[in-house]
Amino acid sequence: MPLSYTNRRQETYYIRAARAKKGGVRYYVIKDFTKYPAEEIPDQLPDGFEWYEYPEDGKTTLRKVVPTRVPAAMLATVRELTTRYSPREVLHFDVEPEAITVYEYPYGPDELGMPLADILKFVYFSPVLRFVLLPGGGSYQVQRICQYPGLEGWIALETSPDLAALVTRFAPHIGQESLVDFWIEGEADF
Repeated sequence: MPLSYTNRRQETYYIRAARAKKGGVRYYVIKDFTKYPAEEIPDQLPDGFEWYEYPEDGKTTLRKVVPTRVPAAMLATVRELTTRYSPREVLHFDVEPEAITVYEYPYGPDELGMPLADILKFVYFSPVLRFVLLPGGGSYQVQRICQYPGLEGWIALETSPDLAALVTRFAPHIGQESLVDFWIEGEADF
């Protein structure tokens, strides 16, 4: 049985392992494995690789495993408390090498009149908050995305050794105008 991965859009992908001209193996993500010879379709994930689904649009790729310093307990805390306190029902969490990024979709099952599984088939998530594990591992920093011209990117809001307090303070503001009231840590508001 060929190895497959089904993303949130209910699209199933397979891997093709083709020989490169220089003798190595090159991996491709494909949708229809029947178009290729059976020996090019592996039945297990290659060593050092993982499936990755881009949070924004659900595009699925095969990538080398990205090492992360984020412990499972940090992900569990951010996921549980954000889901509990956020006014948004449709959220996605992405683990990065040093952080967990929270993505949102502005409409829920009630507004759209459809189940969550159907919403996930077409949703495009937007990044909203990021919880960063600072070097040394004893402190966390919450950041929000900023679209203000000249300041595009992530801006630090607060640093604390208490992750639960950060999530509890900022999660209720996801998708709300009140989130922009929090400005750069240590700087006066403009």
